[in-house]
Amino acid sequence: MRMQTTTETSPKVRAIITGATGMVGVGLKEEEYHRLTYDPTLHVAETLVRLNPEMVFCYVSGSGTDSTERGRSMWARVKGKTENHLMQLPFK
Repeated sequence: MRMQTTTETSPKVRAIITGATGMVGVGLKEEEYHRLTYDPTLHVAETLVRLNPEMVFCYVSGSGTDSTERGRSMWARVKGKTENHLMQLPFK
């Protein structure tokens, strides 16, 4: 199955993408930051790879992320976890 490119984006997808980008973790508990950043990112990525495993998925993260997922900085742990799990998906 091939996905078609369109200039129209559904409000639901637009909300997910907006929620998954540009989040600042200041004042958020880890569970909430995880729910607002990791969960929608992985949901979208898993859906897209299922629909078209030949596509390229570009995730813009940040400097200082923590791929060990055990560091002191909450946002860096969550971003590192997101990166780790995205790398396991079979995107091209």
